Amino acid sequence: GDLTLNGEKISHEELAKKLDRINDAGIAVLVIPGNHDLNNKHAIAYTNEGVQPVASVTNDEFVSIYHNDGYDDALSRDSDSLSYMYRLDSGVRCLMIDVNGSSILGAVSDTTLTWIERQLKKAKKAGETVLAFSHQNFLIHLDLFTDGFRIANGDKLLDLFQEYGVKAGFSGHMHCQHIASKGNFTEAVTGAVSILDSHIANITVKKQTLSYQTQSLNVDAWAKEHGCTDENLLHYSQYARDFFMKAIYAESTGNAELDRYIARLNAAFFTGTVDTITDQPELDEEIAHMDDTMMAVYLQSVLKEKDRDMNAFSISLNNK
Repeated sequence: GDLTLNGEKISHEELAKKLDRINDAGIAVLVIPGNHDLNNKHAIAYTNEGVQPVASVTNDEFVSIYHNDGYDDALSRDSDSLSYMYRLDSGVRCLMIDVNGSSILGAVSDTTLTWIERQLKKAKKAGETVLAFSHQNFLIHLDLFTDGFRIANGDKLLDLFQEYGVKAGFSGHMHCQHIASKGNFTEAVTGAVSILDSHIANITVKKQTLSYQTQSLNVDAWAKEHGCTDENLLHYSQYARDFFMKAIYAESTGNAELDRYIARLNAAFFTGTVDTITDQPELDEEIAHMDDTMMAVYLQSVLKEKDRDMNAFSISLNNK
């Protein structure tokens, strides 16, 4: 999801052409819409004359544009959203859950819940593993990332996942790298490729074990291989880090050392590497006693992540 900036039709069409190249190479592509992708009144174009409104897409247009990317080959499609079930192979099915083209935006309708349960029953009868995918999150990952981030009636989904043995889910929306668990369900939010450290995720299912590991896109090597002359692309990893740190650094506390530490914590949160930040007890204490502001709540939540690797996990999918 969030395949475009604000649902611009031409952006969808151009992306679909790029995805066709992947499909043509024999690699299946599956898409679902994000909250930016459909019926967006903020769809715009940037031209020499300035910013101009352009067409967005409807649900039907989205499916027409991306019909090669999951929809044509779906085992089943939901009637009340752009959700569908897709079989990867004889042992694994992908449950693609959409809450952006649904009749209840941000939530799973009762009609869709009924359809999901029917699909889970079929998968269980066939003895196949189901992995869940959504743009919005299945779980609450941080105290501030609740309303508007998690699927509004996500508990109903989790009840179904518990009943039918769905143990892993994958989502985006937060634009950062994060892993959370509730009961026997684990969810990975993979950071956006446009955000430090340009993460993608490798997910492997083998012998009833699922392994998840992030990987940073090696833009530097790609630029060199393709003869690029742009120094920012040739040294992209450093350029991206410098750009991000400059963008997030703020002289907001009156303490330059604390401000720099906050910037490092922020970058580490987005890359899922808070566990690698060297302890600074005095500065942690200052953050712990900040006034009850949004920034304070955010930073105090981030500090709780210092003992967790957010870039990898491995779980058993065996329901016995």
